[in-house]
Amino acid sequence: MKVNHSKTISLVIFLVLLLLILPFFGIPKYNKKNSLNEFGAEERDSSEPWWERWMYDKNHNKIDDRIEEKMTSAPHTPIPIFVDYAFPPSEKEKKEIENLGFEVNYIAKSVDTIFVNSILPREVPRLLSLPGIVMIELDPPIYKLLDVSSPAVKARGSPYYSPNTAWDMGYTGKDVVIAVLDTGVDDIHESLNGKFVAGVDVSNPAVDINGNPDDGNGHGTHVAGIAIGNGGNTDNNGDGEPDYMGTAPDALLVDVKIGTDVGGNVGSSIIRGIDWCIEHKEDYNISILSISFGTTSKSDGQDATSRSANQAVDNGFVVVVAAGNDGDQGFGSPAAADKVITIGAVDDKATISRKDDTIADYSNRGPRDDDGDDDPYDELKPDVVAPGTDIMSCRYSEIGQAGVGYVEMTGTSMACPHVSGIVALMLEANPNLTPDKIKKILRESAEQRGVPYDKNLSKRYSTEYGWGIVDAYNAVKLALGGEFPTNIDVTIETPADGEEVSNETYINASVEINQGSVETIELFINNKSVAKEENTDHISYLWNTRKVRNGEYLINVTATGGNGTASAEIRVFVNNTGEAAQEEEENGLLTFEFLPYAGGVALTLIFIIVGAVFMKRRKEKKKRNICKKCGGELSYIKEYDAWYCYQCEEYA
Repeated sequence: MKVNHSKTISLVIFLVLLLLILPFFGIPKYNKKNSLNEFGAEERDSSEPWWERWMYDKNHNKIDDRIEEKMTSAPHTPIPIFVDYAFPPSEKEKKEIENLGFEVNYIAKSVDTIFVNSILPREVPRLLSLPGIVMIELDPPIYKLLDVSSPAVKARGSPYYSPNTAWDMGYTGKDVVIAVLDTGVDDIHESLNGKFVAGVDVSNPAVDINGNPDDGNGHGTHVAGIAIGNGGNTDNNGDGEPDYMGTAPDALLVDVKIGTDVGGNVGSSIIRGIDWCIEHKEDYNISILSISFGTTSKSDGQDATSRSANQAVDNGFVVVVAAGNDGDQGFGSPAAADKVITIGAVDDKATISRKDDTIADYSNRGPRDDDGDDDPYDELKPDVVAPGTDIMSCRYSEIGQAGVGYVEMTGTSMACPHVSGIVALMLEANPNLTPDKIKKILRESAEQRGVPYDKNLSKRYSTEYGWGIVDAYNAVKLALGGEFPTNIDVTIETPADGEEVSNETYINASVEINQGSVETIELFINNKSVAKEENTDHISYLWNTRKVRNGEYLINVTATGGNGTASAEIRVFVNNTGEAAQEEEENGLLTFEFLPYAGGVALTLIFIIVGAVFMKRRKEKKKRNICKKCGGELSYIKEYDAWYCYQCEEYA
């Protein structure tokens, strides 16, 4: 068979070029509304119980995949587990487990689970012989996940935002009770003294759970100060008011110790703390659970700890949970639970103004892992974000001594209590609000930021900021039954997020507002203002990218109007290949060289040139196959590396 070498070479060159070009295009976003069969996976029935579609039992053998991994990697190292039932377990089920030789730690009340504190991984399958067991879960380890931040969320009054703050409206969370589930609280600290209502220590099943737990770690005291601290005697700026006040300085404390003095524990301690709160809700008038603890392993919201948090919401609690500090997509437990309010973190740059706030690099991004049901909205986490970087709050003291110190800490652990305190302000304003209503108000009253993830689901939700930066003033206004806050939708029309740009590029953005009119639109590149328009719903800016270096740039468009503010952000890549990148000029912006794209373009050009030369030589060689003298066909003589015409009997 004769092979057409020209076509083969052309095909090879085309495929090489295609492989080089593909990385420049975005991968299509998974759309939950599409059938999973479109992606080659089996369609799941959302009517199935959670254990039939749980992310950690891919082989459907009722044993957590993480336990199976430990059967191989550490079969002789004891682990704590949850034994899950299809019904509420009782003393009967407890006895059945004990008859197999295992020690039962606790029968949960908020979820259908029994805790076994210590079992060898290789012994776990024996439990499946017992009736009613639907899953055996690993009880995973959990980790602990103010001076400008309270004014920045528009809770405390400030020259920047007053009179449009919650405190200016007269709401400080008075007598609203927040249960702080953490490492304990130093409740005799000057900023927290007189707030203690009740407490419990569930961090160690062997200790007496009653009484007033102290904090030997410092995390819980710091968290409590952000939510309810009154600032004590701090007044470093001399304005006559305490410096380090929480968002709800007149709220009260229930101290639920779930973390040990070294800061860690296991998920079952969160469930024990939630169970205790449910049992004593009416005794101490608890309204809010603030949880700045969680697992680092990802969850789809169906594990025991998440189910327990959902049950707390069903019992009337507003459950506020830190998103986690892994800085990537996905959430641990209980942040992944459907019904909780999940809080990410922004860096407020130590300023009251929100204009310079950016998402913290450590704050977990959404969406949450898919739980396999038909609801595409419960994966949209985080809900809102709040300040979490370098937050000044109460420092714990030696046990038995009154604390007066303050210390900075960073994390979504610090963002979470800001929102817990804001919820207290809302409940003071309107005690009849339900947890679902509070969640909706917090979302819709937040200041929009980031790139919308899927406008078919929400025009406001972004994977980094959720529905935006929490706004205490607008949240309290809505809690009082006021008009819905101004909704502003900012859309950056060109360029697209992730697009490569060069030469002169237009940046176009438009604004939609549901009431009132747009007052200002301001365009920022790498946090530097480059254009501003007033009384218009559109902005256009011609960006000469030759005046900047190749690399990644953040474009932000912020709009104000009708007492509302919203932003949109994209990232683009400047690549002026072959052009000398110039130093920044008056409006220029300097950044790093984006070498991978330049290298990719250079490699593409090399292949194009080599291919063209090769094809030219092939064509020339083909022309030489015909004798110019007689028009007959030439023959190639390999020995002499020359072409010979047998009709003319001479070399061509």
